[in-house]
Amino acid sequence: MNKKNKYIQVIDYEAYTIFMESKKVRYGKDRTYTLYDFITNEEVIELNKNNETDLSKFNPTPKAIQEHFNFANKTARRLLKIYPNDQFLKSLEEEEYQVLKVSTNWYEDYGISYPNEKIKELNNIKFL
Repeated sequence: MNKKNKYIQVIDYEAYTIFMESKKVRYGKDRTYTLYDFITNEEVIELNKNNETDLSKFNPTPKAIQEHFNFANKTARRLLKIYPNDQFLKSLEEEEYQVLKVSTNWYEDYGISYPNEKIKELNNIKFL
């Protein structure tokens, strides 16, 4: 399959990472690189008191972005099963290509489209 040299960015990943950094409450030695980074100590105490284990409500990632991340990751895994020798798909599993995988329209090279109404949602996200 022919791969494009240039993909269209559907998520402004740089703005997204700046937004996510602004939502963190843990830094330095306290940083966990998990959802705990977005939860205050008081909230952790409350979670423990209530035996809550689901931290998804603390994920500040906008729903439209979560959905595209999931779509891109599932699509890459599904296509890799169909085309196990595809070097481009294999490269999407490497850390250096994660941003390309989740923020661009690379899947269109395989005849797969992301719904237009979902693209519009992504375009309407404003990071404050």
